[in-house]
Amino acid sequence: MLKKKNLKLFSPAGNSAGTTSTVDPDTISPETGKPWSKALVWRFLIAFIIYGILNNAAFTLNGAVLLPQHIKDVEIGNPTAAYGVITSVTSLVSLFVGYIWGTLSDRTRSRFGKRTPWIFIGSFVAGIGLYSLGIFESTTSLTMAYIFNTLGQNAIQTPMYAFLADRAPKNVRGTLSSGFGATSVGAPVGQFISSYFLGQSYQSMGFVVGGIMIAASGLIVLAMAPREKSSKEAVVPKNESVLDGCYVNVVTT
Repeated sequence: MLKKKNLKLFSPAGNSAGTTSTVDPDTISPETGKPWSKALVWRFLIAFIIYGILNNAAFTLNGAVLLPQHIKDVEIGNPTAAYGVITSVTSLVSLFVGYIWGTLSDRTRSRFGKRTPWIFIGSFVAGIGLYSLGIFESTTSLTMAYIFNTLGQNAIQTPMYAFLADRAPKNVRGTLSSGFGATSVGAPVGQFISSYFLGQSYQSMGFVVGGIMIAASGLIVLAMAPREKSSKEAVVPKNESVLDGCYVNVVTT
């Protein structure tokens, strides 16, 4: 009996009551310092899936289907060339604004966090820009509207990708990033919705629907995900980009 008691007394410390077991650092959230529950992983995953579907469906509806038809309807000379100019210019703009918004969000200090203000504002900007494609009637004005949409879209997209590094434990980042792959589902959804508007007397309403969808894609993620931690007291790096010494103070009260 004594021998058995001694064995129990000197059993490994990890098995005794009141001791702390080793936690895999890959399961710890950089934001909270705690592991995520399965429910929280599902919240983010579903939010990203909804984002991917709505976002790409809106682009397909307004940019790929309704915009070419709108260019023909307003009788812009050489509609194929006009559409090429509009999409080419906005693609070039997108190459740069993604980097700029990402850098600025890294340096943003607000009580709503680094990424949330950009996603929130970008959602409305993207929605207005995509809706405006159904209003203007010249190549220049349509290009400006699409650029406006691109500015908003990148303000949603780039900070949202950073959510993974900022908030998610390493062991679930691959799973969560797969949610963005739902954009492939968005294209046929957008084409299906366009069939209800294309060539109809109420075709312009399709641009309204697309604008609402792209705005909702960002806002739904913010609504479903837990509130981001405040970044008001965050230390802003000053020598990590071409924007040295620059930071954004979005909300200070």
